[in-house]
Amino acid sequence: MTVSRADRRISLFPALLFAGLICVSPSPAAAQDVQTAPLDPPAAAAPQPQPAQSAAPIRLGPRRLIQSPAQKEAEKSGQTGPGGVEIETLESVDADSVGTLGDLEGGLGAAMWGGSDRALVVRLLTLLPRTMPSPAQRDLTRRLLLTRAEAPPRTAPGPAMLPLRVNALYAMGDYDSAMTLMGAAPPGNPDEQLLRIRAEILFHRHDVKGACALVQGDAQDFKDAYWQQAQAYCLAVNGKAAQAVLLSDILAERAQSVDPAFFVGMDALSGAQPEALEGFKFFNALLASLLRTGKVPLSENPPPQPAAGDLAALALSPNAPVSLRMASGEIAALNGALKPSGLADIYRVEKFEAAALSEAVSGSDMEWGARARAMLIQAAMAQSVPAARAEALQRAIELARIQGDLALTAQAVSYPLRGIRPAPELAWFAPSAARGLAASGAFAPANDWIRLNQRQTQTGETESLWHLAVLSGVLPQEAVTEEALRKWQEARQAANPDGFAVQARVFYALLHALGIPVPGALWSDVVDADRTAAGLLPPGAIRALLSDATAAGRVGETVALSLIMLGEEGASRVNFAAAEQVIAALSGIGQKDAARQIALEAAVAAGL
Repeated sequence: MTVSRADRRISLFPALLFAGLICVSPSPAAAQDVQTAPLDPPAAAAPQPQPAQSAAPIRLGPRRLIQSPAQKEAEKSGQTGPGGVEIETLESVDADSVGTLGDLEGGLGAAMWGGSDRALVVRLLTLLPRTMPSPAQRDLTRRLLLTRAEAPPRTAPGPAMLPLRVNALYAMGDYDSAMTLMGAAPPGNPDEQLLRIRAEILFHRHDVKGACALVQGDAQDFKDAYWQQAQAYCLAVNGKAAQAVLLSDILAERAQSVDPAFFVGMDALSGAQPEALEGFKFFNALLASLLRTGKVPLSENPPPQPAAGDLAALALSPNAPVSLRMASGEIAALNGALKPSGLADIYRVEKFEAAALSEAVSGSDMEWGARARAMLIQAAMAQSVPAARAEALQRAIELARIQGDLALTAQAVSYPLRGIRPAPELAWFAPSAARGLAASGAFAPANDWIRLNQRQTQTGETESLWHLAVLSGVLPQEAVTEEALRKWQEARQAANPDGFAVQARVFYALLHALGIPVPGALWSDVVDADRTAAGLLPPGAIRALLSDATAAGRVGETVALSLIMLGEEGASRVNFAAAEQVIAALSGIGQKDAARQIALEAAVAAGL
């Protein structure tokens, strides 16, 4: 790639300085107590009625108070104010304790950190996974980080918790929650790391005006390479071309910490013909917004090790190739950084003939991938008849189950799938719909299809989802009798003689984790099932800490350790052992709904 400023002489910086200039995520060791300003200024107070003007002049200053000797003595001692009014110093709001979720909004309780050691909590916040394909895990993470709760007391110097919470939300791509949490913090001096997160989110949204107001306001005194790039971009879009060029020239001397694509974008803003990009050295939302404004065509090569939010920015870039937008959008949606409706919009960018869409639904052979998913989504959304739409979506869900990527495909089909209401004439579609919705995190709609299935399976014309009805709570615990379990096991064995034992072992293990007893006679039938059903074994330290926190009822600590134990694999089949322990732990602290959601995800991922 040729860059207009690439031939200039540059100075090489040490690798450590380069890493420090590029890193966005706040380092736990470097994070300080932070108080950030609200996102929006408070609304102006409504004008109050003015008193009628009197002939006598109105005294604007305070009247002289006449005090007794006792009052004067009390005031000198600091016990009262003028006039004998008692003075009580207000304690500042603890920024680490702020949040946006109370008990009624899904919070984990104001005392969720009760009994927890602050140093351990800080460490756990830094260990939370950054990519999470499990919707239930993401929702639990969001609740943990947004709950209004009294922070553990400080016993020694250490990092503040608020920046760590904001950074965890930002790293997982939950930008709305990160902005909301920053807005809930009490006002104070702006913190560079949090301001950079806010700027990145605004650039991600392509809110150039809002981002530049921040860059040229609260962040104007910061001078590292990121802020200088942002300043140059903002100067250019505000018509100050000469100043933008000057700052861009200065940045050319720091090219080791600046992606060459930045200079291509700046040249494009100055009116030069954009050069074709071959790829990226570094990538962030600032660069994505700059290249989008300059209409610089991107290559099909994704940036190295992109975060979920960066992939979402690429997916939303109209100047990126369709193939890159779809591939980036799918991974971003899988990890919760892009809404299913946004992914559906990206799928519709690719154009297909009507005959190709029809063949995708009814044909027998199909090369599975992003393009195939886009064809089936378009075919589904082109149908106004629910049964026809369901046929296309069922094809996508069943192919995904065969290919082993239901979690990804579930995000793809989620948007059109939610538009179909369960109805008796669609009972044949209920098993696919329930699995697809559960895998996408739409648990309430999934339960509606499970209920339909339970009403319609009396005829025996469709597969029974009795096991999912039990795990989801659609059926009460009392429905799980030995007779009912044995009937289910016999039916599964008849339908799948080779794989029923593993499925039964998974089901029984999930029931056990939820506190629903399974008779030993049934366990003995599947005790020799495939050992791979147990999955990976979580680290011993995490298992020990989780067991201790659960036994002591330390809610926040138990949830944080559960999220770390699930890791980046979530409730997938290979991570079943971790999911099983997490379900039991969450059940033990009263988080039954979250436990059931993870159990439902694990069951669907295991093929149930």
